[in-house]
Amino acid sequence: EYADYNSWQWSHPCDAFTRFVAAVMASWRAGGGEPDIARDLPQWLLEAGLALQSLEPHTFVARPGDHAWRWPEAFIHAGSRQLVALEFLDEAGRDALLAAYSAFAAQPGAYQLTPLVLEVIARRT
Repeated sequence: EYADYNSWQWSHPCDAFTRFVAAVMASWRAGGGEPDIARDLPQWLLEAGLALQSLEPHTFVARPGDHAWRWPEAFIHAGSRQLVALEFLDEAGRDALLAAYSAFAAQPGAYQLTPLVLEVIARRT
């Protein structure tokens, strides 16, 4: 589960991308979700009587052309379309994001850090 969704970063800072990440988080919260749910999950599992076996953080560095680049790229395109439909982002904001993403991906040395995920393994006691 995500532990720090706001940790999704581009190597070249971009206001349109920062606004996109904030809109994603706001849309999840508006629907009753929590983008950083992994922060609470271990305690909930303990309270449910499970024993924590491991907690392991995961993040990836994705560069244009890498397999790991596919998920963020697809999510930026589809997610921004959905955010417009849900009115968390306007068309101008989506257009700015997609233009910035194209320019960003073409920059030498471009990379992105994917959001921090916490792998939680728990077992019944």
